[in-house]
Amino acid sequence: ACTLVARMVDVISGLKQTSKGKLKYQADIDCSPGVKRRHVIERLTSPPQLSVEARKLIDSKEKPAHQASQLQQSASPLPQLLVSPSQPSPSQSSLPTSSTPVEDLPDGTGECSVMEQISQGIEKEESEISDLCRDLLSKLSLRSHCLKANSEHRRKEGREEYLTERAKRIRKKEQEMRHREAMEQQHKIKVEQEMVNLYEMNKLQKAMLLKTGEREKQEILEKIQEQKRQEELIQRQHKLRQDALNLSLQLKNLHQECHSPQLLPSAVSSEYKEVTDKLEGIHADTMVMELESAVHSGEQFLELFKCHVGLANEKAKELEQQKLLHEAAEELKQKQQANAQIQHQQPQNIVTAVVTTSSPTATTCAPTSTSAAVPSSADKPSNPKYIEQYFELQKHLSKVVDTCASFKEDKTPDKKKYRFDLQKAVNHPVNAISAQSGEQLMSQIRRLQKLLSGQPVEVSGRRLSTRENAVAAPFCCNLLATKLVSQAETQVASFSDAAFPLAAVAAGVWSSFPEFGTLLLAHLYTFCPVLVPHYEPKSPNLTATEHLKLQGYRVSSDGVIETDEQFLKRMTGIVRFYAAIIQTSLPNAANPHGLKHGWAWLARVLNKDPHPSITATVLYDFLEIAGCALMKKYGKQFQKLLFALCKEYIHKIKQVTPTSEQGPLSRLTQFLERCIAEGRIPPPKGILTSEFWRSTHGLVSTDENF
Repeated sequence: ACTLVARMVDVISGLKQTSKGKLKYQADIDCSPGVKRRHVIERLTSPPQLSVEARKLIDSKEKPAHQASQLQQSASPLPQLLVSPSQPSPSQSSLPTSSTPVEDLPDGTGECSVMEQISQGIEKEESEISDLCRDLLSKLSLRSHCLKANSEHRRKEGREEYLTERAKRIRKKEQEMRHREAMEQQHKIKVEQEMVNLYEMNKLQKAMLLKTGEREKQEILEKIQEQKRQEELIQRQHKLRQDALNLSLQLKNLHQECHSPQLLPSAVSSEYKEVTDKLEGIHADTMVMELESAVHSGEQFLELFKCHVGLANEKAKELEQQKLLHEAAEELKQKQQANAQIQHQQPQNIVTAVVTTSSPTATTCAPTSTSAAVPSSADKPSNPKYIEQYFELQKHLSKVVDTCASFKEDKTPDKKKYRFDLQKAVNHPVNAISAQSGEQLMSQIRRLQKLLSGQPVEVSGRRLSTRENAVAAPFCCNLLATKLVSQAETQVASFSDAAFPLAAVAAGVWSSFPEFGTLLLAHLYTFCPVLVPHYEPKSPNLTATEHLKLQGYRVSSDGVIETDEQFLKRMTGIVRFYAAIIQTSLPNAANPHGLKHGWAWLARVLNKDPHPSITATVLYDFLEIAGCALMKKYGKQFQKLLFALCKEYIHKIKQVTPTSEQGPLSRLTQFLERCIAEGRIPPPKGILTSEFWRSTHGLVSTDENF
């Protein structure tokens, strides 16, 4: 048994040393125990697989026992090869050791029992090894499961850490990209700025180069321009000197043409001397500004001097005519005394006829001479004709008002309804007056003409006519005149453009119905006596309120008198309305109260002493509206009238106007100076031109009493 064990140990150790033995040993492990034992025995008996020591032991079977024990001791690690070193094999105690004597075993049975023990030990070892393998596998499976769980946990943690790190890396990369973009943008801006600076530097360098090249050209051009300016200045000076000499000659010629220089105003004579001295004192070294000033003042004074020379000549002619008439009268008187009583009557008639035809009247309407504008005190009649006309119009208006009083006070339902419808028939067209179009304005005029002519008109679904009552036509005429004047006081006073549509309606109705024009003039003179012109003198028989009322001031039922500002505003509207009437002409109809009446009114105003504030106000408003039309019609005669107004009448207004009320006077003075300087008066705003009357769909038909 010991020999077999030694052989087995030697065989196993020898097999462990070769690769082939290792493979066979590994294959034997996978076999069953019976087959394994057979294979082990076959390997033990296989000579090529035995080592040298095993072969020596087989050959020397009869060696001493102590060698067997040594071999047994050397083979003692066999169980340790099969069992873990930390846990001793349980079969180790069952194996026979060298201390067990072989002689104690029975004959023939010792080897078998040892083999059985060895096989049992091997089986036991195999079962233990299999148990250990199962335990090891279970531990390995548990450990692999734990490792797998740990690896999964670590994988998840690693995934989270990876994602966190990845997010950090992404954020860091984004920050780096933004930083890089910002740096690139700054670099780009810096590069662009450098390029701009470089461009500006190049531009400046080019400009400097161009300046250096063009400076000489510029200097040459400046020299040429300077020479041209000098030449133009010399030519201008020469022309102005020639103009000054011509003006001086013209003034001297006019002065020589004046038959009576002593009749010229002292201010004009002194100004003539100053202007001529200034014009004659011009020499070659006189500056252009002084020349222009002298020529301009000379041209202005030339026009004024022409007017004054003409006035002086006309006055001299009048004086000469009066002198001749006086001499003729004296001669005739002497002849009358010398002749007999039979021839006394005839010369007296001749003298009377000559005096009557030769003396100028102060109320001449046509602008044939300026004596109508500014006559002497001897030529003024004691009772002017226009004053008589004013009182006649007031009487006529009172008569019409008395006639309509009974009609207005009738309280019967039929008459009251009829009177109310007549008022609506007048008020509706008047309220619809506007400068929208020519056709629209003409429709209102036709409607009023139709009403006043007695034709039936429709009002509130009812047809009525002024022929139904004898007082209806005068009532409508008076109502229409009152409404138009009232509109002038309110609308035209605030908006001067509204004067012309109202004037067109007034002129259109006036041209067909003269009775309406008479009532309209009466109302205008009543509300604004300055249109006569008539300034009511103070009388001890009149109270202050009555005197102001006669001058045109409005007094309420409580006795409250309107302020001067309100009074002047109403007068402004009425004067503008009257100035628009005298120049408004309708298609196919003549103006019944034309520009000649405007000239006559202006002459009458200048023939009277001015009134504070009101005279300057009405003159300015009248000339602003009607001045352009008067200038176009009367030309130089109207210019002479303006010169007389500006140089003489303004001083009269200034003398009677308080210092605190000189606003209207300043406005009038500036207006006259501007018009005289420009030689024209601008057309008024809102004037109705021929294009206006042709607006929209046709205008005047031939069957509309026009």
